[in-house]
Amino acid sequence: MSPSHRSETHNGTDDDRPAAKTPEKPVRVLVVDDDSSVVEAMAALLALFGYDTERCFSGAVAIAAVARQPPRVVLLDVSMPGMDGYETAVHLRGQAPSSAQMLLVAMSGYDEAEDEAAARRAGFDRYLTKPVGHAALAEVLAAVQ
Repeated sequence: MSPSHRSETHNGTDDDRPAAKTPEKPVRVLVVDDDSSVVEAMAALLALFGYDTERCFSGAVAIAAVARQPPRVVLLDVSMPGMDGYETAVHLRGQAPSSAQMLLVAMSGYDEAEDEAAARRAGFDRYLTKPVGHAALAEVLAAVQ
């Protein structure tokens, strides 16, 4: 997704949201959240724009998915029951050499400086506040295309 592109709506007028740029080679994105509606909506949007998506609903399942097939991007909720996103991030960063090339993105309902600082300490590269807007997601994904 490239924030410099604009899409057209069905009536032919410009839409304010940036158009998604379909990746030349599908980028694998792992979406992790205990809220299934968030996972499904995010995965559907990513698939629509040509991303190869996988869905996980817990930190433990995400760790297993990354071990099986490392994604290029992980969109990870920080407030999950059991193993939260911070603990999951620490595990993912220590799991494999390929984790250094993985873009780890925190998703949170909290928008405080200390929350973003905690995410950085856990190994996240980026921090997005929920609900994640189309432009913010496009900006993050533009870095991996």
